[in-house]
Amino acid sequence: MKYFLSMFFLILFITLIAVYFIKLDTKPNNSISAYYNTNGAFAGFIQKKKRID
Repeated sequence: MKYFLSMFFLILFITLIAVYFIKLDTKPNNSISAYYNTNGAFAGFIQKKKRID
């Protein structure tokens, strides 16, 4: 019980750092882009898939 708060904050800090780095590294594998023509009207979607082999 003596070190309860110290251990609690240490575990909390490590967890927050881990979550930060996990979110930093995740990038979407699929990206969808919308395209518009010169008049500003919707022209369509293009989906790009990035695969890791």
